[in-house]
Amino acid sequence: MKQKYQGNTRVKRAQLQALRREFEVLQMRKGETVSEFFSRTLTIANKLKANGEDKGNAGVVEKILRSMTPQFNYTRLQKKHGVASNPQLSISESLVVSHMCIFLIRLEPSLMIKACLAYYWALVKSPRPTDPLFFVEAVKDDKWRLAMDAEMQAIAKNNTWELVELPNGSKKIGVKWVYKTKLDENGEVSKYKARLVEGKVLIVSLYVDDLIFTGNDELLFAEFKRSMQLEFDMTDLGKMKFFLGLERILRYVRGTIDFGIFYSKEGGDELTAYTDSDYAGDLDDRKSTSGYVFLFNTVAVSWCSKKQPVVSLSTTEAEFIAASFCACQAIWIKRILKVLDSSQDECCVVMCDNSSSIKLSKNPVMHGRSKHIDVRFHFLRDLTRAGTVKMEFCSTKDQLADVMTKPLKHEDFVKQREALGICSKAFIN
Repeated sequence: MKQKYQGNTRVKRAQLQALRREFEVLQMRKGETVSEFFSRTLTIANKLKANGEDKGNAGVVEKILRSMTPQFNYTRLQKKHGVASNPQLSISESLVVSHMCIFLIRLEPSLMIKACLAYYWALVKSPRPTDPLFFVEAVKDDKWRLAMDAEMQAIAKNNTWELVELPNGSKKIGVKWVYKTKLDENGEVSKYKARLVEGKVLIVSLYVDDLIFTGNDELLFAEFKRSMQLEFDMTDLGKMKFFLGLERILRYVRGTIDFGIFYSKEGGDELTAYTDSDYAGDLDDRKSTSGYVFLFNTVAVSWCSKKQPVVSLSTTEAEFIAASFCACQAIWIKRILKVLDSSQDECCVVMCDNSSSIKLSKNPVMHGRSKHIDVRFHFLRDLTRAGTVKMEFCSTKDQLADVMTKPLKHEDFVKQREALGICSKAFIN
């Protein structure tokens, strides 16, 4: 069966040799675009790969660049900057090419410049057609007229609307055409799409086979549900009662609409940072969340809550990574303050509630706990040794970055909110 459907070894060898020859003699045709030539080259390369010979990405790109027609063959390069001396380029185009070449000349003068210029030429000299913005433009083109006819037929088929007399006191809602050229995976035009839309708002959120929508018009809701049920087998579950805690968030925002951070003119100019981390808080990839808060004159000026890029194997590692991110931010803030004539001569104090991470930042002897940690995070040790930052211990109840990494009890949340300088306008007045 294998020989019958795949051929014997001799036949496969002959096929491979034929594909090799086809790849070697492949040249860009006159009038062919870069996208078309790329697609044709990639097709042959994929056939070679299926027969056991992989040219690799580099081999395919090099073949494309070396096989382009003279229109794309920028080989006469000026000695100073490597700019192609093509008389068809205008002065402005030459300046663009010049800047591109100066940037790429250090990487690969032969092929990279040619690739850059070929790509530029494909965009500037052979740009993709732009979609019309207005009906008066589209109606002059046969393909867009056909697209609009197809849209009107779909509207009639789905009974999207019915013609009625305008009730007294009502206002008409305008409509407009939206045009879009659809492209396939090779960048080729697959369809010209025209849509007739109303001046109403409909927001649709789709996740796998669950769909929710909202907007500003009940009739539009009914119309959308009817059109979807004509196309798909769907069940209407009614109004949404819960969506990822959104209702609770909106309720909190509504209750604290007059809250903000109060920055007083009085006080000192001391910069203090708090850093914290949870451990494997993401149940999907088991990554931890880093959090930090910077206080200037006892009020928050910079904060962050972000998932760590790697999986931590211990709480010490998670806290150490969070402290490293915090230290990098400390350097940036100190530079900003220096520009604003508020230079921080003293080292920035970073408060952490994990004593092992503090010891690790000062003493690299704890090899068993730190040998697997990414090298970039050990930048914290250099900053500690240089006196740029100073790691100090604080208790968990005083850790102001705790709110950035995990949910808190109501009383703890309110306490930390006040400690960050967040208050209502009524308190200020």
